[in-house]
Amino acid sequence: MSATTRMTVTLAALLLGSGASAQNAGKTIKIATLSPLSGSLSSLGVQVRNGTQLAVNEAAPAFAKLGLKLQLVAFDDQADPATGTAAARKIAADRQILAVVGALNSGVTIPATAALQASRVAVVNSASTANQVTDRGLKNVNRIVPRDDAQGPAGASFIRSTLKARKVYVLNDKTAYGEGLAREVERSLKAAGVKVVASEGTEEKADFSGVIAKIRLQKPDVIYFGGVYNQVGVFLRQLRGAGVMIPVVGGDGLDSSELSKIAGPGARDVYYTTTAAPVESLPSAGAFAATYR
Repeated sequence: MSATTRMTVTLAALLLGSGASAQNAGKTIKIATLSPLSGSLSSLGVQVRNGTQLAVNEAAPAFAKLGLKLQLVAFDDQADPATGTAAARKIAADRQILAVVGALNSGVTIPATAALQASRVAVVNSASTANQVTDRGLKNVNRIVPRDDAQGPAGASFIRSTLKARKVYVLNDKTAYGEGLAREVERSLKAAGVKVVASEGTEEKADFSGVIAKIRLQKPDVIYFGGVYNQVGVFLRQLRGAGVMIPVVGGDGLDSSELSKIAGPGARDVYYTTTAAPVESLPSAGAFAATYR
């Protein structure tokens, strides 16, 4: 039994014990998701929605016994802070929505959860790693994914111990996610005596020639890029096309099958930390993966 199902069955038992079944007949309880369902990050955002839909499907029978309809409402934040915050306000205004799963991007989660604070709608986040998501101490915000200050040092340790790098060029995508992760990596590298030859942010999505020219001048052993697969994939394709073949390391934003499709041959010698173990390493994960598919 999944944690979601156990929680739902417990809630159902409490409601049944209070004799709530008859008085709740016909009522609807909504669970919302907030993630990019359109745009370049939709392959990840759709997974958030689909995973939540699976949990709702599993939990619905327990609620039906109480005369309650459990329903998913999916909001598309387009990976945009303003759009996500507007969606959060809609969620807060709907009294039937009791909880939200999301957002995906830290840059959306931070303002969206601020907008949800007064409503007390429960938030469970499974993807946003920025320290600030929970450092603010919002009582309705819960996170089940490791933070940047766990993932960053792990990436730095790999660069130093496994790749044996002495000089590292650090990039980030100028988002709350990329900046926060790159900052933690840089801090850990410097503490370990590894030289950071440059550290910069870039919002570039199409032409990385300027960045690549600077990398060639600095001659680092490794590049660390705090970013997401859609941007880093293009960077990798152009980097390798320019003849720069050194290892590139990133965070869980690269954990997508889309990365190799975008980067093509440029996806060689690329490493990333991730926040979840491979499915095959967890005994219970195989059954879940099959159900999800």
